[in-house]
Amino acid sequence: MRFMSMLRHLTKPIWIYFLLVEGLFSNMAQAQQLEIKRTNADTEIVHYEIALDEFDVANIVAFEPSFRHSLYEAFSDIIDRDGRLGVLEGRTAKLNILVTVRNAEEHIAVDELLIGLGRTWADREAEDRAVFSTRLTRDYHVPEVVVEALTEEQKRILDVAEDLWRTIADFALSVDGENLKGDALVNFAVRAAVNDPDTSSDMQGTIIAVGVWLGDELIANGGYEWVNLTDLYGSCLCIHRLTSSGEHRYSDPFSVVRKRLEAGEVFEARGLVNALLASMNSHE
Repeated sequence: MRFMSMLRHLTKPIWIYFLLVEGLFSNMAQAQQLEIKRTNADTEIVHYEIALDEFDVANIVAFEPSFRHSLYEAFSDIIDRDGRLGVLEGRTAKLNILVTVRNAEEHIAVDELLIGLGRTWADREAEDRAVFSTRLTRDYHVPEVVVEALTEEQKRILDVAEDLWRTIADFALSVDGENLKGDALVNFAVRAAVNDPDTSSDMQGTIIAVGVWLGDELIANGGYEWVNLTDLYGSCLCIHRLTSSGEHRYSDPFSVVRKRLEAGEVFEARGLVNALLASMNSHE
């Protein structure tokens, strides 16, 4: 039996719960029409700007590849038009993205959008020159947040992680002949999920296991706690803490893990924890 198939039967009811939550977030995140404006044409670089609102950022978090493609197409169209009009005349185009992020997850997602956008442009427009940058501000004070006790379903998600890790450890022992623990076991789970050749299986078991581990590490090292958190986009199982100035700091560890695994990223466990802590604590 393949690695992820071994985990699936342990998480089927919870997997359905995750699909329902994802559906809620998908319905609430509505994109505005992408408007890219040229701000000057008087220097060696022709500057363009696009402002992304909170719904755009929510779509970046949830649907980064498709959102990146939409942004790429919009920028490509305006470059083609200005090229025909003689605006560029061989000069470099620079797209500056104006965006406010509300938490560490959004910050990471915007950074990844810029990297992916640059790679997509380089792959498809090898003859053109384009520079991508961002003017990113952070607004971690979100008064709309409501923090409540965990639901019974959310408690079951946390409880199932122990069984999932036991299964993963047994699989690691059968494959590598080692009793892996801690970060080493997490790194094994990430590699196994990304490299699993069984395309019919899904990553939900790994996402839950690694997501719970990531949340517990942020709790242990950053003073967070598991909560049922409701914001503009719905309710989810998050880690959260309130700063001394009354600001909400929170993240959905499952979404952080899901984005990386579905993108095929073999990330290093401790590096991800440290990066999230640094980002979420950066304005204190």
